[in-house]
Amino acid sequence: MGCSLRRIGRLMGSIGGGRCCFRGLSTTCTEELKSPNDNKPINLFSAINQALHIALETDTRAYVFGEDVGFGGVFRCTTGLADRFGKRRVFNTPLCEQGIVGFAIGLAAMGNRAIAEIQFADYIFPAFDQIVNEAAKFRYRSGNQFNCGGLTIRAPYGAVGHGGHYHSQSPEAFFCHVPGIKVVIPRSPQQAKGLLLSCIRDPNPVVFFEPKWLYRLAVEEVPDEDYMLPLSEAEVIREGSDITLVGWGAQLSIMQQACVEAEKDGVSCELIDLKTLIPWDKETVEASVNKTGRLLVSHEAPITGGFGAEISASIVERCFLRLEAPVARVCGLDTPFPLVFEPFYMPTKNKEYIDEGIYLWKKEEEPASVLIVMSHFTLHLEVTISALAGQLAPDTIKVMGTSGKQQLTILVDTGSTHSFLDPTTAKKLGCVVHHNTNGGYCGRWT
Repeated sequence: MGCSLRRIGRLMGSIGGGRCCFRGLSTTCTEELKSPNDNKPINLFSAINQALHIALETDTRAYVFGEDVGFGGVFRCTTGLADRFGKRRVFNTPLCEQGIVGFAIGLAAMGNRAIAEIQFADYIFPAFDQIVNEAAKFRYRSGNQFNCGGLTIRAPYGAVGHGGHYHSQSPEAFFCHVPGIKVVIPRSPQQAKGLLLSCIRDPNPVVFFEPKWLYRLAVEEVPDEDYMLPLSEAEVIREGSDITLVGWGAQLSIMQQACVEAEKDGVSCELIDLKTLIPWDKETVEASVNKTGRLLVSHEAPITGGFGAEISASIVERCFLRLEAPVARVCGLDTPFPLVFEPFYMPTKNKEYIDEGIYLWKKEEEPASVLIVMSHFTLHLEVTISALAGQLAPDTIKVMGTSGKQQLTILVDTGSTHSFLDPTTAKKLGCVVHHNTNGGYCGRWT
């Protein structure tokens, strides 16, 4: 409880106060909450608010509760609900995530629509036992005689620019391992509203993760009326023929930028938003990979054990004879989520684009004798360069870089402990070095 009080105090000024973050989307920040009847473009937290208004208005059995939801919540997603529907249906809870979810399970088991808010996805773990051992198994252990299908758990997840290791995590993979619940993550306001209403009305318990980076950043026109979007149906956002990119939530905007960069070098990318992680739409991804022959999966969560590994394994099983290259994963690092080093942790468009060089390189008629593909942050960089300098002639080393031509391109972050590729070192290795736009050095073998 003390930890919860501290986290609220720390973040109310920077998040609740309406500070806007920019992550590469060409949208505007909207600070004022739009009325549910306003047909103007709205941001993501306003779309969530609209969905909650509709859910409470159309079903008298629906209840919204969680820490501080009575006054609107830290991210203002529940603003105006208590005033309109009363404190019996929209109310605050103690700072106890296990109690919030336990109460929600009981409420849903009695035939109600329980919409529980966990203030940050990082703090969903105290409720892990209730979600995994109770909610997910409620229907199964009774032989479908009773269930808690009216349960929806909302939780803001992911990076926010200044959240550090207790307010930036992406824990979706933990819950994707659990039969009996659904896991849904929207990418935009329009998707958030339709998917949330579908989750609330779905006959199964759902964990609904909301990308908090996009709460105020993502803005688009959202229909005023009540509508639902189907669960477990992926969407092809961008059609292509050379490589399939799969992601969800806030990462889709980063992947879209990578697609644009790749297109400049003649790489046609097909981008798919998974939307529902469990159960996920294997057929759509399979059809795309059968067409392109290549797959890249990207998410903010650490790479080891992330849901991208499940996608990779499934697609290899289904599309083995059609794959022209190994499945690539561009994900967060296997470290606690950093604060000042967040830019190095995040799977950026440059990391994804460089990884796409694997596939672009394979299209060359005369491949180089050595293929090395590196992202901005690699622990093997020093060893790799030393091996190249000592064992291989420069003209035998060809690596795809951001220029789209065969050449050795090494990107190093100056903030990394492995960023030793300074001009002096590079000169010894026969490289021409200059600063790149990301604050590191770009070395090209001459």
